[in-house]
Amino acid sequence: MAQFIVIQPETFQLATITNYPCPASDIGKIFYNTNDNNAVYCKGTFSTESAKEFWNLNGNTINYTGKVGIRTGTPSYDLDISGNGKLKSTNFIAQKLGIGTSTPTESVELKDREIAFSSTADAVSYRFRYIDAADKFEFVEAGTGKIQVANGGNVSIGGSPSSDKLNVIGNVNFNGNLTIEGKGTVYNSTAPQLKLVISSVTTPSTFFIANNACSTTGFTFPAASFSSAPAVAVGQKTASGGGTDEGIVITVEGVTASGGTVRFCNHTGGGTSVNSTTYSLISIGNSF
Repeated sequence: MAQFIVIQPETFQLATITNYPCPASDIGKIFYNTNDNNAVYCKGTFSTESAKEFWNLNGNTINYTGKVGIRTGTPSYDLDISGNGKLKSTNFIAQKLGIGTSTPTESVELKDREIAFSSTADAVSYRFRYIDAADKFEFVEAGTGKIQVANGGNVSIGGSPSSDKLNVIGNVNFNGNLTIEGKGTVYNSTAPQLKLVISSVTTPSTFFIANNACSTTGFTFPAASFSSAPAVAVGQKTASGGGTDEGIVITVEGVTASGGTVRFCNHTGGGTSVNSTTYSLISIGNSF
């Protein structure tokens, strides 16, 4: 026949103590301390320890006063996860978030790491990163730094930072006014985009200008320079094939989107030649 034992609640009653001096003979015994209403157990001579209370229930709120470890038996933090985690819905961080650092000083601090932005639709990835060896911060696409900021603030677009505050490798489009140190403004009232083209004009090998007379020579702009007639000015003389242009008045006329004419007028006392001489042309106008 099977046997059974009925254990009465009184069986688990603990001996009560006040300030119990724990002798070695009581090591391992459990008592109830009526001073602080805690169960204590005897650790050794004159040494007791209260039972620890980690879980507290207050209505629907559960509070755990110890440290929780997931895949670790020695958690170093209130919640210590040795593995991957996933958070769903809305997550709120009241203080500071550190990635790569346990002592963040800012709201979000990333130490010795990169931030990546990727698109599955375009199969492209952009990253923010700092390169210690080059002392610069980069905005990177496909492994190439598109925008780089050197320590100290010099910025480069399309290349590496230089000694200039802004270094741009490639074309620049300004839709508005460009002001230089508040002292000069490039402004276009007819189109949203301006183009500056430096070209040249060269006189023929035999170019004679009679007294009180004018002679002309034509020029063309590089292909696809302007969509309409630009403003053109004659710059410095870059090459001289013979003759002199002292006393010669040089003007530009008949300008179109593809080129124009330079007029040389002689107001000296005699005729003069300006042979095979090259002048720079500075042209500003509407781009395509």
